Amino acid sequence: MSWATKRVTTRKEDVAYCLLGLFGIHMPLLYGEGDRAFIRLQEEILKQSSDQSLFAWDPPMGSMSTLGASENDSICGMFAPSPECFSETGDVMPGPEYWDKESALTNRGIRVKMPFKYDPLNKTFIGILSCVSSLVQDIAIEFHSASNSLEDLSHLIRRSVPVRYGGWSNDPQIQFNTVYLATDTSLWYTRYLDDNS
Repeated sequence: MSWATKRVTTRKEDVAYCLLGLFGIHMPLLYGEGDRAFIRLQEEILKQSSDQSLFAWDPPMGSMSTLGASENDSICGMFAPSPECFSETGDVMPGPEYWDKESALTNRGIRVKMPFKYDPLNKTFIGILSCVSSLVQDIAIEFHSASNSLEDLSHLIRRSVPVRYGGWSNDPQIQFNTVYLATDTSLWYTRYLDDNS
């Protein structure tokens, strides 16, 4: 995906549509949908591939929502809003088959099983993706959850940028969980407000 970061097109949708053949994706061209075309492309890629490097992108500065007035953390959905988010991921590749990477796009979000660790200092969860950088470092993502427990990770929202994480396989605090990862922050805001009312 990093190949397309500098691509310039006349229409917003063509940024996604020019990648269809590269990924072997067949989907209708819907001119007028704007940035949604790139999200739809990623949804189609997810249906055909278990490559979690699709999630190892860096949100561009100023593109994410803020959680609330009392929080400074930035949040975003699991799908990148544009190819520019992949500009620094040219060295990321699928990792070894340590665990079943099967995922599914559902009405609750992306259902996936992955290793997690709770970070009590930041009150976030570190989820390790099944992909590595050229430096053979695992890629992880920080997540917010309405609950602060590894026992209840029913719905997570992505926070910040991917982090390089080493030594997860030897970490006794790592637990495998099947979770739902938010694809859109507006869905999460609704759940967050409901859970904290």
